[in-house]
This record gives sequence, structure tokens and C-alpha cells, in this order.
Amino acid sequence: GKIAVNSHDSRAPITLMSSPGPKKDASQTAEAIEATILLVDDQEMVAQVTARGLQRLGFRVVTHTDGRRALDDFIQTPEVFDVVITDQIMPHMSGVLLTRKIRDIRPDIPVILITGYRDSYNEQQAKEAGVTDFVLKPTSHRDLADLVRRVMLRRLQGEG
Repeated sequence: GKIAVNSHDSRAPITLMSSPGPKKDASQTAEAIEATILLVDDQEMVAQVTARGLQRLGFRVVTHTDGRRALDDFIQTPEVFDVVITDQIMPHMSGVLLTRKIRDIRPDIPVILITGYRDSYNEQQAKEAGVTDFVLKPTSHRDLADLVRRVMLRRLQGEG
């Protein structure tokens, strides 16, 4: 797919989007599951590298480096996104707080919390906020993509 960079001003985070490839029959296998991911990580390089890796594996990715801007984007078009992947430790808004706000708008959306520090969140509070899965950094793009597919498959099968 193609990458388009959208930014309303020079201080805004870079938004990377890939255009969808050819349609696949999602009922065939987990590999065929398509998803648009809202990816939030305050480290721009991490966000860009993760987005590119997920795009190469067939996902559409919208990337933000600020949880507040990610939330604004989500509020404007909540139906566009299938999965949220958010870092936990970010300035202005933690991943758990972002999850709570996103799930207030769309309680059905799966949220994957990714962090480099196991003790950066309380797992029970994160689950209560709506986090569906947890990932410790570092993780491979393939492992993250596999988790997104499993989350989407559970959702398609009505298991949350």
C-alpha cells in the first residue's frame, strides 16, 4: 500500500496511513484478517517503525505520537478503527487513560497496551479501563500482528 502523510501544522504528529490492498476472504484464516489500527506511541521513531512493520504485514495503520491527538482523531471517526495499540507511558495521557476514554466512546473496540515496564500499570485497573491484551517491549512486528489477528478473530467470533 501507499503511505500518505497528513499533518495540519508542522507541530502536529505525523499520521501514516496505508491504503488497503486487495480484499481477502476474512473467514478463511487468521492471516486473512484485515484491520485498521490506531497506533499511539510518544516515541516517534518507535511509532513509525512499528507502523511500517504492521503495514508490511497487511494492516492499515494510523499513527499518533500524542494520546490527546489520537483521542481527537478517534472521536471524529470511531468507526474507522478496528484495534487500538497504545504505549502506556506517554506525556499528557497514559495508555490506560486513553483506553478508558476510547472505550467510553466504543466499548467494543479491542485495546492492546504495550509497555517497556511491567510495573508501569496496575493490570486490574488496566483491565477495568478496557485493555484487552498486554505486550511487553520489545516485541516483533510479527508477534504484534499475530496478536492483532487473534484479537480480531475473537471479536469476529463474538468473544470480545
